[in-house]
Amino acid sequence: MSTGGYRVYVCAGVHCAAQQVDTVRLFAEAIAAAELGAVSVQTSGCLSRCERGPNAMVHPGGVAYVGLTRAAIQTIVSEHLRDGVPVPAYRDGAFEEGHTMTQDFSVHFWGVRGSHPSAGPEFVETGGNTSCVEVRVAGQRLIFDAGTGLVPLGETIIASGDVRPILILLSHYHHDHIQGLPHFSPLYAKDQLLHIVAPWNMYQDRVWDLLTHASSHSALAERPGLRARRRTMLIEGGERLWWNADSTMPLQVGSGSGPLPAGWVEITTYRSHAHPRGGSMCYRVTHNAKSIVFATDTESYHGADQGLADFSRDSELIIHDAHFTPAEYSHPQFCRQGWGHSTWEMAVELARLANIRQIALFHHDPSHTDAQMNEIDREASAAHPGAFVAREGMGIRIEQAAPACLEPAESQP
Repeated sequence: MSTGGYRVYVCAGVHCAAQQVDTVRLFAEAIAAAELGAVSVQTSGCLSRCERGPNAMVHPGGVAYVGLTRAAIQTIVSEHLRDGVPVPAYRDGAFEEGHTMTQDFSVHFWGVRGSHPSAGPEFVETGGNTSCVEVRVAGQRLIFDAGTGLVPLGETIIASGDVRPILILLSHYHHDHIQGLPHFSPLYAKDQLLHIVAPWNMYQDRVWDLLTHASSHSALAERPGLRARRRTMLIEGGERLWWNADSTMPLQVGSGSGPLPAGWVEITTYRSHAHPRGGSMCYRVTHNAKSIVFATDTESYHGADQGLADFSRDSELIIHDAHFTPAEYSHPQFCRQGWGHSTWEMAVELARLANIRQIALFHHDPSHTDAQMNEIDREASAAHPGAFVAREGMGIRIEQAAPACLEPAESQP
């Protein structure tokens, strides 16, 4: 019999929640019935494998379970949590190994709002967290921006047991892009190494100032301090960066135009000056001759940003700012031109110019309700078949030939 001490992390991602199975309650009831007082159960952020949810992961061991039903949970509790024997029938071995994500190239949206978070039932479908996107590629994890979406992502990283170095690439320093940093759980983990890549400008010190003063924040007052080792690389745009979390020196500046070393991921950079107070850094990730581009807080005006079009040319997906509707942008009495944000029409125009197949409309106005976002989705997709509204919890597989979200499986009895 097991001596206990297991920790169960139940996926609370949007798709697993849509299964309408109260997985946490079912685990808690089964654990209590088995009198396993040393076993804990809690929610985590998205554990991926959205198409096979509801999902959970058990530590120690990193055992992933998918397709959870009441019967499956009762079996897992009696055989794994009580007797110490994992249950093969409900395991996902492929997921456990990648958490190594060997050849995966996918994008996961943890926060899609701009300016500030949105709260209320009218925002649930699209999501309310601010800017944070995770890219999983060639066994590596890249994080773009550190808005409030970073908070559930941090909980998921802790739940996964992945203690490799973490890379966060910031577009700029406005608060909606860094406000999740003080609440990023890996920052408080001993022996964790965190690299932050950020654009050089006179506001660069805001990142670590925010963290330095985090201990005085009421929500963090009882935490033991920022235990993680932290490294910052400031860039100007035009750099070629290499990342490999399994290397002793995981972040390097690539040399010239030579070949990418095996096991490394390449990120190239472009500074857009079309955003107030220093512009915004755009990033391009390339793997197996396919690329995605992260380009938020940029204003294309009419005729598109030619520099960004050249930087993004022939990519599979661009995650593009679409904060305003065309009517809002050109409103005769409250014009938003020059505010540093685009419309969905601007994103589509740039995609056509640069031969980009898919467009994830991003950085949504926090006042735009799900009904408004659905209307934007319809209008944009009618103008460009690859355009769609990015929504919190959504995942996109880049290697597929057609736009495909990682949707949940059908509910099981």
